[in-house]
Amino acid sequence: MSLWDFFPEQMFLVRIEGCENFIIEDINPAQQARLGSEPTWVGNHLAHLFPSPFSDDVITHCVRCMEEGMPVRYEATGCFLDREGQQCEGRRQVLLVPIANPLGELTHLLGIVHDSLWVPALPGLQELERELERRVMARTNELMAANLHLTYLATHDCLTETYNRRHLLELADNEFRRASRYELTLCLMMLDIDNFKLINDEQGHLAGDHALRTVAQATLAMVRDGSRLRSGGSVRWG
Repeated sequence: MSLWDFFPEQMFLVRIEGCENFIIEDINPAQQARLGSEPTWVGNHLAHLFPSPFSDDVITHCVRCMEEGMPVRYEATGCFLDREGQQCEGRRQVLLVPIANPLGELTHLLGIVHDSLWVPALPGLQELERELERRVMARTNELMAANLHLTYLATHDCLTETYNRRHLLELADNEFRRASRYELTLCLMMLDIDNFKLINDEQGHLAGDHALRTVAQATLAMVRDGSRLRSGGSVRWG
């Protein structure tokens, strides 16, 4: 047993008998497994080893490898027909290595083939892929919108739509640090609604909610961008 028997990639050895005339001398077990149990590959032309149009590509590059006397690496993609006549879509990476005799004459080529993709072609596959991309994009947009909404709920008071206490404290800490670092002036202003308890007691909590919303929205309309606002009350808001 040798590396030839255990190498996981498909390998073939061809004998050069003239331009574009490459005769198969051997294939390794990995190549045999890919092709099936057909026993007559050895002794045939290399074109018999692979489905069209991949066979045309490999012959063209074998000629190039023979003429240049240097290894050739290339990739082939497209639709192929396997030995059972089934259409397949594949991407194959191929390395061709020239082999010379002691006199320096090229006598053989060694091929190593890696199937990076080999799946049955499906009718309308591209349309299915586009539909999948559309659904993924739509779902991604939904998740982004949901995350923005959750962030808003976590940082804002649901009644007044101003920042809640926890988020305002986080912002205040950042602002104090920034003002200290850059020696900036920082202003903290507090507003009080006169007789707010009487509104709740005499007109009910719905009226108190309306008063809080009205004051909060009026204040938001007056402050400039970058200002922070939180509303609260001694009766209903801690």
